[in-house]
Amino acid sequence: MKIENHQFNPFLFIEICTVGHYLNRSTGECTACPKGTFQDVEQRDPSCQSCPPNSTTSGLGSSSVEQCSNPCLIKDRMQLCPVNSQCEAPAVGSEDFRCVCKEGFKEAAYGSFDESSNSIVSSHSDMSSASSSVPASPVCIDICDDYCINGGKCHWQSGK
Repeated sequence: MKIENHQFNPFLFIEICTVGHYLNRSTGECTACPKGTFQDVEQRDPSCQSCPPNSTTSGLGSSSVEQCSNPCLIKDRMQLCPVNSQCEAPAVGSEDFRCVCKEGFKEAAYGSFDESSNSIVSSHSDMSSASSSVPASPVCIDICDDYCINGGKCHWQSGK
């Protein structure tokens, strides 16, 4: 069988990019999403999705909007608040911004956020190894986590 008027399309033979990556059209290869973006599905898109306004990611290759957080000026250093938290302006009489849990999340623990490992260092841990840590950053979990007992279901709604 002869196929006429067939044009070769190189994009038909390109592998699908994994989450956290996009298809770089100039190279034809999958590339990690740049900082400030994410890609949460496998696809062939030529770009990643942008984080919400005033937020960014801590590095390359983010695979979820949950990895977007907003930078916060704490002790004269621009820091990223941990996942599920946001930067709050200083209270009257205070000079520093601070990270607080977003709406729909509650504080589970307090510690310091270590940017190099993107994790929380317990407030009881030795802080000397966490040189890029942010003091007193909350660990924020879904407000419904561990809320109900005896098989009850928690359904949280904004503004209620």
